[in-house]
Amino acid sequence: MRILKQCNYQEVYKKELKQGISILEKGEKTFPCFATEESEVFMSIGENVASSIAFIGSSYPNEEEKELIKLYSAEALLNGYPITIRSLFGSEHAVLSGAFISNGSIRVILDMGLGIALKKYKQTLSLIVLNSGQVLSPFESNEEYSYETKRYCDTLISNLPLLVFFSLSKREYELALLALDKGNDIVLHRNSLKDKRARRLVAEGAFVTDSFQDLLRMCTLEPKGYLYKDKEQNLLFFKV
Repeated sequence: MRILKQCNYQEVYKKELKQGISILEKGEKTFPCFATEESEVFMSIGENVASSIAFIGSSYPNEEEKELIKLYSAEALLNGYPITIRSLFGSEHAVLSGAFISNGSIRVILDMGLGIALKKYKQTLSLIVLNSGQVLSPFESNEEYSYETKRYCDTLISNLPLLVFFSLSKREYELALLALDKGNDIVLHRNSLKDKRARRLVAEGAFVTDSFQDLLRMCTLEPKGYLYKDKEQNLLFFKV
């Protein structure tokens, strides 16, 4: 049994944050291999994270939804499933919160240039690196969110065997359809069903879950443990 961390990272880890930011600003140029024929140069910082599952969602959730996403993500990581995300805001920021409380490894495939990301999200990127995560970003330092970069990053993510959606914008809906066309599995968190596009995806064969335990059982896998709160509302992970 393990109590998960609950703290203000910026205050508690000031020294480590500086170290992480230093690592980020130095950078390490590598050429990651993906299951795609397309050729693109990415900058890779941090560990090499092998992930077969992506958590996607760009909308801004309310406090209750943030907590659900955080717990869903923490449970995935504590059960040994590293997560890929695409952005550092919206629902995916709540995914990062789950990673930070569980010490889990996250891989971020950013569709903005690393130069821009360092200006806007320096401390967040630092925490990802400190938690043995990986940041992949194209050498596109002056142009944010270009169409080609978006398309390429979504192609990489659509190759993963399993994509979990917490919300559905037009872009996310197109990503889900792309993954389905490739024969990969799509899972929708129940909260996303408020969107009519989510209901269309269910008709296309997407699964719906409330928790990561549900998802594992749907895949005929047994959880290694589960999250719960004690009397003092501390979040605990109980290993089975």
